[in-house]
Amino acid sequence: MPLVAQVRNNFGPTSRRRTVAVGVDFLVVAGGGGAGNRYYTPGAGGGGFLSSVTTSGGGAAALPAVQSPLGESLTVVVGAGGSRGGFVGANSQFHTQTAIGGGGSPGQTGGSGAGNSGAGTSGQGYPGGVGGASGGGGAAAAGTSGSHGGAGQAGGSGATTAISGSNATYAGGGGGHGYWANSAPGGPGGAGGGGAGGAGQGPNGTPGGTNTGGGGGGVDGNGPNHLGGIGGSGIVYLRWPESLNITVGAGLTGSAGPTSGGYKRYQFTAGSGNVSFT
Repeated sequence: MPLVAQVRNNFGPTSRRRTVAVGVDFLVVAGGGGAGNRYYTPGAGGGGFLSSVTTSGGGAAALPAVQSPLGESLTVVVGAGGSRGGFVGANSQFHTQTAIGGGGSPGQTGGSGAGNSGAGTSGQGYPGGVGGASGGGGAAAAGTSGSHGGAGQAGGSGATTAISGSNATYAGGGGGHGYWANSAPGGPGGAGGGGAGGAGQGPNGTPGGTNTGGGGGGVDGNGPNHLGGIGGSGIVYLRWPESLNITVGAGLTGSAGPTSGGYKRYQFTAGSGNVSFT
């Protein structure tokens, strides 16, 4: 829980307290990985998930709130999703906390790993499943394993947090492809914005959800309708004691969240820049 640090100034018969620092709770989710194009593409991995309010990705404990002197500039970066073609998602950051972009498929390492055995990052996400039709890893579960030749498998589930005042799930893995020769179905994306895999002889893999960090869905085939899903962009969400205010610098896109439970909130959905608290 964020704390407001105070010092007492004693001058004669009266004294007063002056706030000097603030603890800021955070959710930092990186961009999800993009899935590869054309043949035998598994699901991409969800973006790394870091939280001071609930469990972080990969089953890690919640992190401590960021402690900031009042007026100090703190960096915020919101990572873009990875492009189709198997590109890794971009990192997201709040001050010293950096979430790693999701692994592009097939098989790349990331915050959560892509299908076909991509490794996840410790404390941020899980690995992708094993095999060519496997799902990408999510923040709360590994992708389901599956071999090429049948139905695509599910992406791993993302992780849930209530930093906004209500539950929301982020960083699900992308679903694996369905086999083109028998028009097998693609695998579902993991909860938290994971894109569904394309069916054999069917459409492109589904993109990861915007501002969820979900991994893109895989695909199998050759042609303009056989492209992997783009990774979902990440998000940075902050909350702090309601007695203080935030200043948002240039270069960031976002909006204020609800004030409730003793907290103010702000979500950042794109860009990079600095914030401070007073």
